[in-house]
Amino acid sequence: MSKKSIIWDIGKVLIDFNLLKLQNLLRNKLNVGGVNFLENCPHYIKLESGHLDWADFCFAFNQQYGFVYSNGELLELFVQDTFTPIPETILIFDDYCKKTDNFLMSNITKEAWLYLTDEYNWLHQCKHKILSFQVKRRKPEKEYFEIGLKLMNKEPKDCLFIDDRAEN
Repeated sequence: MSKKSIIWDIGKVLIDFNLLKLQNLLRNKLNVGGVNFLENCPHYIKLESGHLDWADFCFAFNQQYGFVYSNGELLELFVQDTFTPIPETILIFDDYCKKTDNFLMSNITKEAWLYLTDEYNWLHQCKHKILSFQVKRRKPEKEYFEIGLKLMNKEPKDCLFIDDRAEN
């Protein structure tokens, strides 16, 4: 029998990921509606799935919305006041990292990942990280989970997946 593993999402599970400040700035400038409109932005989806690098994303984003932000200014908008660890969940995460195999599986941009791992060393405790920008897929795509399970050498029955979204 295979050892059971826990797969953790990052956003809204271990770290609150709040793009409200950025979304409010864009909404004010563009009259864009919807709480999660950025999640539906095709350039952001390509960035998060590793099909667009940061420079190309910034160019496309500025072109689409008529902005003139530098790559650095946009990066600051995307990470400034965006991430807040969730202490209660992190305590559980730390405890289970001592007892079982733990994996991270998250839709995340390379830039956000680099920022988070620089800020929060505890993210390095997981044996494997299945990150959307690396595997070129996003949750809830079936292929994303298949790639993750193969990398972890696990069967679905041997995993507990903790995520904030039912569709995942």
